[in-house]
Amino acid sequence: MNTAKKHLTFISYSRQDKDFALEFAREMRSAGYSVWLDQLDIPTGARWDDEVERALRECEIFLIILTTASVTSDNVKDEIGYAIDHGKRIMPVLLENCDIPFRLRRFQYVDFTKVEFNEGIKRAKRLLESLLADSSTPTMTGNPKVKLQEGSNRIVTPTAPAPTQKRTWIGIGVGLLLCVACFGALGVLFVFRGFLIPPSSPQIPATIETIIPTVTELPTDIPSPITPVAASLTATSTNMPTQIPTNTHTLTLTNTFTLTPTSTSTSTPTSTPTSTIKRYINVSTGFCLDSNLNGQVYAISCNGGNFQNWDSQAKTIVNVATGLCLDSNFEGQVYTLACNGGDYQKWNKQGLTLVNVATGRCLDSNLNNQVYTLECNGGNFQNWQ
Repeated sequence: MNTAKKHLTFISYSRQDKDFALEFAREMRSAGYSVWLDQLDIPTGARWDDEVERALRECEIFLIILTTASVTSDNVKDEIGYAIDHGKRIMPVLLENCDIPFRLRRFQYVDFTKVEFNEGIKRAKRLLESLLADSSTPTMTGNPKVKLQEGSNRIVTPTAPAPTQKRTWIGIGVGLLLCVACFGALGVLFVFRGFLIPPSSPQIPATIETIIPTVTELPTDIPSPITPVAASLTATSTNMPTQIPTNTHTLTLTNTFTLTPTSTSTSTPTSTPTSTIKRYINVSTGFCLDSNLNGQVYAISCNGGNFQNWDSQAKTIVNVATGLCLDSNFEGQVYTLACNGGDYQKWNKQGLTLVNVATGRCLDSNLNNQVYTLECNGGNFQNWQ
């Protein structure tokens, strides 16, 4: 028996594939291979996670049974990541078609989906023997060009070191040539600098000499503009008193002329509107004529609000709060509407009686707070103070 078979092989799988994993492990053990399976190798009472971690750490080959369940298992994903990160040799066993994880596609695998179980075991033994014998070949270098292949006896890895070394030496040679060219160009510029860059230093002192006199002449020019300005200011200030009498005379005439008519014109109209606003109190009930924004008119206890204040201008009676005019019709209804200048909104005051111009009916009320118009009868229900 090959001594390489003594190397420990860790079997990772999903619990849904435990029957296949157990049968597979027993077949490999019967052939003399040292495989570790949790169903066979974790003693009773031991911590499962500790035993799995120890087996992962000590194994050299990581055998993963690929199914739809295993590639989506978090535990299996953790085991795959640990094995790859720690440089274990990877041996995938494809039990059913599934979406193979990207990190496993570069490894050689055994395909059980196309062969019987016994034939698959034979292929697995050959691949495992090859991995154990090739102890110098790393399982994972992070090179994405290594592809997952089935049916061969070795892992396909890229053979690109030689071209890489050639490219490295070519790059070094090109760099050296560029450095030599740069130094050569600098040498040419240094030798012929007198022809390429004409000297201009002798003109610098002459430029400095022309600048210095210009600066020193500036103080002599400063007093000349200042003196005329001062003189003009002085002349302006002496002329100002001659204009003061003119301004005083103009202001006196203007103020006297404008104030006299203003006080006369505004005093007369201001007293007129205040006398037109009043409350209409029914002599019989003592209620005040009232209204609201809905156009309703009634009589309720006097409260001093603007809904009970009415502006009597000419023959129109306007509610102060709503701005609507007192209106009526031939049915005896009383209400308020937007002022329109019609006779239904005009009222003649005859003593304490309000007579509608259009209907000839008198404004009336009762103890139920109702307001309406009736034929004039001289009663106190038609008298309004």
